[in-house]
Amino acid sequence: MEQLFEGVPARRFVYKKIPVAITAAGRYITHPPYVLDKNVKAVHAITLTADDESRVFNLTHRVEINGQELLPQEFEARVIYAYASVPVNDRYFDLGAEPAGNGVVKINCFDRSASGFAPYNVNFYLKCELV
Repeated sequence: MEQLFEGVPARRFVYKKIPVAITAAGRYITHPPYVLDKNVKAVHAITLTADDESRVFNLTHRVEINGQELLPQEFEARVIYAYASVPVNDRYFDLGAEPAGNGVVKINCFDRSASGFAPYNVNFYLKCELV
């Protein structure tokens, strides 16, 4: 493995994209389980993008990896949403280093729109450290 400083190995990261189509308001949308590659050592961070920024304010979600709940069911999407005004290096929500080798990611989303709902898409991005 490449080294940045003498005796300190460099970490390699990949970014996994999990797209979720929000098709209805007032009901849970469950994304099929997403299996991480076996060479993923840990998930360090998560972020969210959407094709319609105004819809993010009505979205809550739950994220778990290997049965470990990282973000609880009513976690507001706007907390991890990557607004354009946020510097690129600050767009990820830190999760520590959640062990995830060959792990399963489960995502549930819920749109709380009262009226005027239109389908939209969100993308969850996981910052994954490789072995």
